[in-house]
Amino acid sequence: MGTTNDDTPLLTFANNPTVYNTTGAQILTTDTQFIVASVSKLFTAYAMKLLSNKVAPTDRVTKFIPELLHLKGQPVRYDGIASTNWSSISIEALLTHLSGITSDLGDSDIDNTPGNHSALGLPPHDATDSGTQCGAASNPYQRACTEADFLNDWGRKFPVYAPYTTLVYSNMGFAILGLVIGRVTGSSYAQFMQKAVFDPLGLDHSSVDHPLNLNGTFITQQTADGDLSEGFLAPSGAIYSTSSDLYNFGRSILASKQLPSTTTRAWLKPKAFTSSAGTFVGEVWEIAAGTDLTAASDGHIVHVYTKGGNLNLYSSIIALVPDYDFAFALTSAGSETGSGTVEAASSQVLDAIVPALEAANKAAAKERFAGTYSAGGNRITLPVDEEPGLLVTKFSVNGVESVIDAVGEFTANASPGQTELRLYPTDLAEGATMAWQGVFDSIPADVAEVENQAFFWADATCQSWSELTTNSYGLAPLDQFLLTATVMAMGGMWRSLLGLGGLL
Repeated sequence: MGTTNDDTPLLTFANNPTVYNTTGAQILTTDTQFIVASVSKLFTAYAMKLLSNKVAPTDRVTKFIPELLHLKGQPVRYDGIASTNWSSISIEALLTHLSGITSDLGDSDIDNTPGNHSALGLPPHDATDSGTQCGAASNPYQRACTEADFLNDWGRKFPVYAPYTTLVYSNMGFAILGLVIGRVTGSSYAQFMQKAVFDPLGLDHSSVDHPLNLNGTFITQQTADGDLSEGFLAPSGAIYSTSSDLYNFGRSILASKQLPSTTTRAWLKPKAFTSSAGTFVGEVWEIAAGTDLTAASDGHIVHVYTKGGNLNLYSSIIALVPDYDFAFALTSAGSETGSGTVEAASSQVLDAIVPALEAANKAAAKERFAGTYSAGGNRITLPVDEEPGLLVTKFSVNGVESVIDAVGEFTANASPGQTELRLYPTDLAEGATMAWQGVFDSIPADVAEVENQAFFWADATCQSWSELTTNSYGLAPLDQFLLTATVMAMGGMWRSLLGLGGLL
C-alpha cells in the first residue's frame, strides 16, 4: 500500500502458510502470483477506457456482437419475459451490472451437480431441456465455457430484470465485454491485455487465464495443478496477478498514467445505488462511503473505490482512495481466507491509515499554506485546523475590514461573526498557480442540526454544491482564490501568495 506521491510503498507484507501445495510457491512474496478472480473485471473495464476512441459507453453491445440478436434457443419473436432485450443493453450497462442479465451460464445450473433433483420437485429433463455442461473453475463437475457454448446456450437463459432497472452482478456481462475487446482490436483478450496494459505499466507478474510459472504461483492444497482456467470467462475472473502488480495498477489509475485525467475523474464516480446506504456501484467499482474514517466531527465522507474477487479458496481486493491518492492491494488464498477476510483486513488498514494520511496532509498544508499574507491594504489569514480545507479567519480587501462578514450579510443576511469561509482545492491550475474554491457557510452547526430534523435525508442543509460561484463581479467569481506557489532558496520550502478571482 502507498500513495502516488512516493515510489516506495508505505508497507509491504507477505505471510507464508503452514499448509500448501508443493506444486507451487512455498515462500511467498509480494511478487507471488494468485488468481485474482473478479478483480479481473477491473482490468477489463480499464481496457474499455483505453478503447474509448472505438467503443463509447452508450454504444449498444449488438453493434459489436450482432449475433446476440439471433442466439440459438432464444424465442423467435420477442418475449418480454423470456427474451433478453439486447438492443437496449449498452456497454455502460454491462460495466455497471445494470444490463439485467444473470450472472453465469452454467455455474448455478444444478443439472451439473450430482444429486436427486426430483427430491426438489423438479421433473426429469429430456435431451433438449438439459443444461450446459460448462461453467467455471469453482465447479469441479464442469469444464470452462467457450464462446461457442455462450452462443449456443445463452439464448435459453431468462433475463432477471429489464436493462437499467436495478443491479444484477453479472460475470457474463464482463465475458461479453471481452468479446467486444476482441472484435474491435482483432486480438485475443489475453494478447490485448499484455500489449496494452501489462507491458506499458510494467506489470511483469500478471497474466491471463494461466499462471506465468507454477513455481511463482501460490496454489492451495485443495487445488490440484494451480491452473484454474476460466476460458471464455477470463475477462470476468481469470487474471493471475500479485499484490505488487495490483498495487502498481491502482497507482497508475490514480496517476492517470495512460488515461486522460478527465477520464479518470469521470470513471471514479458512482453509477448506481445498492440496498445499503453506504455502498454504491460504478463502472466496475464497488464503492464504500466511510463516514468515520477521519475525525468524527469534520463531516468528511471518504469514498473508497474497490474491486474484490473470490474463486474457490482465492480472495483478493484492490482499493483506491482518491482523496489521498492512496492505493491498497491484498491477495490471499487458503481455507482460512475469504471475501469476509480480505474486506475485514481492508477495513482495518483504512481505519489505521486514513487518519494518518489526513494528519500528514494537514501538516503539509500548514507548512505550505498557513500564515498571514498582506499586500498594501489587503490581508488574509489562513490557519489549518481539524476541519476540511483551509480555514480563512481574517480577510480584508480594499478597506473592507471583514469581507467574510460582508459576504455573509449580503448573501444570507447573517450577523457579524456568523459566517465561516473555507477554501478547497479544485484541480484547476496554470503553472505554479492553483485555484481554490471558497465556500461561505452562514448556518451555525447547532442551527443546522435542528433544521436537518425537518427533512427525511441526512445533512439536508449542506447544499454548498448548488451555490458555488453564484456571485461574480465583472463576470469574475467572487469565491475563487488563486494561490501561487514559489520555492524559497532555503530548504526548498513552499509558500504562497493569494489573489481573489483574478481581481487582486
